[in-house]
Amino acid sequence: MPNEDQKILLHDYFDELLSPEEEAEFQTLLMENRSLAIELGKLKDLKRRLKNMPLSFEPPPKIINNITDKLLTLESTEAKEKVKKKAAKAKKTKKKKSRSPKAVLNVIIIILLLILGGGGGYYYYYVNKVEDTWRIYPIAGQLKIDNSASSLFKISEGQIFTLSKDGKAEIYINEQGTLNAIGKTKFKVLNIDGEQSAISLSYGHLEYIPKPISVEFKIVINDQYITSKNSKFRVYSDDLGDFTIEVLSNFLEIYFNGFTYRFAHDYIVKIEAGQVLKTPYSNKTTPEFIKLINDYDYNHDDKTLLKIIDKASKNDALTLHFLLSQVIPAKRELIIDKLNTIIPLPYDVNKGKILILNKHAMNVWWDEIYSAIYQ
Repeated sequence: MPNEDQKILLHDYFDELLSPEEEAEFQTLLMENRSLAIELGKLKDLKRRLKNMPLSFEPPPKIINNITDKLLTLESTEAKEKVKKKAAKAKKTKKKKSRSPKAVLNVIIIILLLILGGGGGYYYYYVNKVEDTWRIYPIAGQLKIDNSASSLFKISEGQIFTLSKDGKAEIYINEQGTLNAIGKTKFKVLNIDGEQSAISLSYGHLEYIPKPISVEFKIVINDQYITSKNSKFRVYSDDLGDFTIEVLSNFLEIYFNGFTYRFAHDYIVKIEAGQVLKTPYSNKTTPEFIKLINDYDYNHDDKTLLKIIDKASKNDALTLHFLLSQVIPAKRELIIDKLNTIIPLPYDVNKGKILILNKHAMNVWWDEIYSAIYQ
């Protein structure tokens, strides 16, 4: 959760009270602090909803008639009450204080419920409607939509985006962020949604820059799903069809073979031939360690694995965590013991749960490692 100073900065930023220097510093902080970014997203979402609300709303005649009937009924009841009150003057003050405010409150509640019930769907439509296209800003090269040169500079669900080798373009994903395309690139728009947008990438070079809100953006590569909730990342392919993903802020998730893996910023992971997920490594690790990782991915040799375990440092902790699910239980125990010396198991997670790859236990330890390294 953001501390008090961060909350003050958050509201000053939202109200545009910060200087350019302070604003730049705060935007950097947003990229590093997911909870703070989520809070800003909530403020922006509230502002958007208020802005989109219609200035006036006329309830249907049926609702007006219901309200009128209720008020007339209350008025008739009130007249009868006056007669009773005159007949029982001793209880007059008591009854006045207990019933009159109740009647007023009931009217208010009834009116609100009727208006909300009658107009709820109307408001929901206008508050939640989302643009059904993404805007494109071409910078260089040739751009095609569905294999035809386009001058409309927008793309919709189901359409295919193609960029030439010397091309460069920016795609604005509604309220979510910007997708930069560089060089020979091809993708299909799968979903345009305010909560979860998605594309299918055939090849190319893309960089996703999110706005500081917690909304999913997904890139599909064959059967792998790369999901960012507030993570800046870069993905690019080579001539062999291998994809490289560089996580530039926060963390992203990759769904592969029935499992969801998380990769923190400063980490690099490759998808070989668009189908095989390779072992991730930190860009802060040593060239020697990267070579060991590449060798192990190639031959899965036990001696190489033992060297990886021996050479691993704090920068490589999440690499070891990934390898837990890639090796047999006997080797898994060796990784646990080494990782436990770098960043100890949380108090509520035991070794036995990690050995059987209990999902909750694995996630708790991952969170512990991430916090120890980046926060």
